[in-house]
Amino acid sequence: FTKNLSQDKIGLSTLKGEGTLTNLELDEEVLMEVLELPSWIVITKAVCNRVNVKIPWTKLKTHPMCI
Repeated sequence: FTKNLSQDKIGLSTLKGEGTLTNLELDEEVLMEVLELPSWIVITKAVCNRVNVKIPWTKLKTHPMCI
């Protein structure tokens, strides 16, 4: 879903189960396919400033994963 993803855009703390992606450039073609937009709507640019992920590794059965 992203273009030009590099290490400087990824922040991970695997023991805490937390991660952050910043300043992502999204793939317009993939978005248009997934969203099933009409052919007359064209996405020319898509960006996302930040995505936070929390995965409670020790409590997967009782606590939700959050994105």
